[in-house]
Amino acid sequence: MSNKKILIAEDNFDNYLLLKIILERLQYNHTHVVNGEQALYEILNNNYDLLLIDIQMPKINGYELLKIIRAKNIKTPAIAQTAFAFDTDKNKCFTAGFNDFISKPINRELLLQKINKLIVNE
Repeated sequence: MSNKKILIAEDNFDNYLLLKIILERLQYNHTHVVNGEQALYEILNNNYDLLLIDIQMPKINGYELLKIIRAKNIKTPAIAQTAFAFDTDKNKCFTAGFNDFISKPINRELLLQKINKLIVNE
């Protein structure tokens, strides 16, 4: 699994640390950015196997970021992370181009299931 690269776009340091711990235990390589502009730069200039994107980021939010990269025909699987877990929020994530959705606080087992579905069992 260590050959998989994951971009974590998360402006909250505590949320990032949780994701980092989960991913490092599985030996995933990851890059961390704190806003949508940095995420866009990384996505356009590097190859990732998965994108973990916070919806409420500064500069470019997660919805806008996904619309931009999908318009550029970048098909990297992406999981939206958000504190909002209503059906309307999920639908907005899928409409923006996310492959999956996870609500905060992040449930480790659920996140791992979603990652496995998108990049391990591809």
